[in-house]
Amino acid sequence: MLRLLLLSTFFIFVLEDSFANKKLNSYPTPQQKFVDTIFIKSSNNSLIADELALLNPQELIKKISDVLSLNIGISAITYHQHQLYFNSLPQQLIFYSEANLKERQAGLYMMMAVTETLAGDLNIAYHHFNKALILYQMQLNHAKVAQIASFLYQLAVIFGEDKAAADYNTIALAGFRISQNDKSYINALLQQNQLWLKAGYFKQAEQQILTKTLLIAYKLNSKQAEIDCYMQLGRIYLFQNKFTEAKWFFVQANILANKIQQQEGIIRSLLMLAKVKNKIKDHHLALADLQKAERLINQQNERFQFDVLKNLAITYFKLGSKEKAEIYSVIYNKEHESYVNSITYR
Repeated sequence: MLRLLLLSTFFIFVLEDSFANKKLNSYPTPQQKFVDTIFIKSSNNSLIADELALLNPQELIKKISDVLSLNIGISAITYHQHQLYFNSLPQQLIFYSEANLKERQAGLYMMMAVTETLAGDLNIAYHHFNKALILYQMQLNHAKVAQIASFLYQLAVIFGEDKAAADYNTIALAGFRISQNDKSYINALLQQNQLWLKAGYFKQAEQQILTKTLLIAYKLNSKQAEIDCYMQLGRIYLFQNKFTEAKWFFVQANILANKIQQQEGIIRSLLMLAKVKNKIKDHHLALADLQKAERLINQQNERFQFDVLKNLAITYFKLGSKEKAEIYSVIYNKEHESYVNSITYR
């Protein structure tokens, strides 16, 4: 019994805190710190993959692409590749400022912010986006203010600034509501719910989804937003150990994701169902869900591999298959380390 207890303690330590000996205050980039924090503090009530999605610059840029008037391939531009061109930008900014051409000045800050984001320099991008935000606020351009604020919300989350993230999301909510952009308004509501979940405000998040977000999703016939609402409701109940309710909503998300053939939704719901089933000791059923999710992993959704590996290790351990649990734990730790290093040198 003592040996089993020691083995259990060792396994959990290796799996949950394999990088605890790293110096958390010495990171070359905010991205690396964010990633390491995700892995170290990963919860049984959430997915690593969902937070890693915030680091995809191409996906971030899509949120504001419609406000950019760039006629060149923005993904190919960085300060380093076009040094001479970008050296002229400070002079242009001064000219637009003195000529009171705030729209053009804001546009330049936007372009600079986007290129820095794609180059991985988030600190500078954060500064430029804030400059653009202020200028668009001065012009009462609610649509652009909302889009930039939504982007800044995600950067604030990466920087670990939850208060700033909440403030930016509040600005985004107001802007999307005024500009009647219901699709983006739903996303901002889901972002607000995410912050409430993190802070433990479960009742507020639950009421907002049931009385507002889901209704807008039904109105727009947005199946993706509906899936997202079900997933958040499932997590709300899982946080409160209401396993029957949590399982029901994850099942609804899985059914809808299968109906529209949304692979990421299928994987996400299977992973969360496995967490619930492990909680209620249905370990064989949890294993079946994880194996289904594992078969769906490909290059487009490979970030889910971390959740699959980690939860396979946990599930095999609970089933008493110590050798398989150790194999998956070792693979998980290696993939974790490799990913963190890839973020460091991007």
